[in-house]
Amino acid sequence: MRLLKWFIIGTVVLVALLYAVGPFLPNKALVERSILIEAPVSVIEECVTDLEIWEKWEPWGPKDDSMTVQYGEIRRGLGASHTWSGKIVGQGERTLTAINPGVRIDFTLVFDGDTGVPAFTAFHFDVVSAEETRVTWTFEGELGSNPISRIIGLFLDDILGRFYEDGLTSLKNEAIERANELVHPPALIPQ
Repeated sequence: MRLLKWFIIGTVVLVALLYAVGPFLPNKALVERSILIEAPVSVIEECVTDLEIWEKWEPWGPKDDSMTVQYGEIRRGLGASHTWSGKIVGQGERTLTAINPGVRIDFTLVFDGDTGVPAFTAFHFDVVSAEETRVTWTFEGELGSNPISRIIGLFLDDILGRFYEDGLTSLKNEAIERANELVHPPALIPQ
């Protein structure tokens, strides 16, 4: 009985502390990761603007076997969209909202159950040479006034950052493979 009493007191104190500290925590989240890719920016942009190619490099599908993707009416370029659903990744929708060739590509994200403002993700391109591009993947989102969301926001850089690092590595591999195919197209097999 005494243990139960201390558990209840501890829970009440923890909840009170969350609500007391929550308003002072940041209400925005920013995650940013970069990688140098040995491929022309045009090849990388194709991998990012064609949502069907995303399945080859995005970091969430391999971690959630239950993940399914449904494409919108437009699958590539401005206005392209898809929705996803999975036990681990939850549900959401991604829409390509802006393309500034060779510079930046923007997406809007809406997560299931999110009643607030959508989140934003972007790919920034810094062309180092004709065959090298530094790609920076960013995420920006409002955390609202919920103290639990704001506390989760403190760890978002570590959590989402690891996924972004995995995704950028896979994007690099996909872009290099596509760039190599442009230089050395597969040999035609005589019939």
